[in-house]
Amino acid sequence: MNWFDGLAALILVVLAVRGYSRGLILQLSAVVAVGLGLLGGLYLHSAAAAILPDIGHPVLKLVAGFTVVFVVVTLSVNFLARALKTAVDALLLGIVDRLLGAVLGLLVGVQLLLLIVLLVGRYLPDGLAWLENTQTAPLLSGVLDFVLPLLPDHFYEFFELHGGSPGEWLEPLDDLRREGEQLLDDVRQDAI
Repeated sequence: MNWFDGLAALILVVLAVRGYSRGLILQLSAVVAVGLGLLGGLYLHSAAAAILPDIGHPVLKLVAGFTVVFVVVTLSVNFLARALKTAVDALLLGIVDRLLGAVLGLLVGVQLLLLIVLLVGRYLPDGLAWLENTQTAPLLSGVLDFVLPLLPDHFYEFFELHGGSPGEWLEPLDDLRREGEQLLDDVRQDAI
């Protein structure tokens, strides 16, 4: 086990604890708030700018309109999420919300680690050799083997146009995946 394995475990633990403390509702509301705030700002910035006082340059007025809409929508979604969380806690479902938040935190951590492994394997000169010395990379390679077939076809088309298909990226990691499977088999045998 090297330092990357420890860092990976730390990332997973921190994000799971953070997810548990915030809960699923508040974590999802942050994503929804930003998304709806951006959409609202894009579509309603000119209407908001029309009711704002003149601040000089018309572009500044549009930026101010976007900012006002973004902040109002984000705060509104946040308020609704906190009200929903209060209702969930009152129904004694707070522990379910927290456990699902921890699961979401773990999923975010796995995605972050997948991104790190893909970037290290793709862009660092000795990245693949370095990844061979970790126990985390083979496990993540197995996750990629499971997830990639679930992605839409245009995912592959995009990567073929921009630097090769994801399958080409993963070919060198197949040995790591096999080593990870062997490690899991050994652990299972030791447990029996």
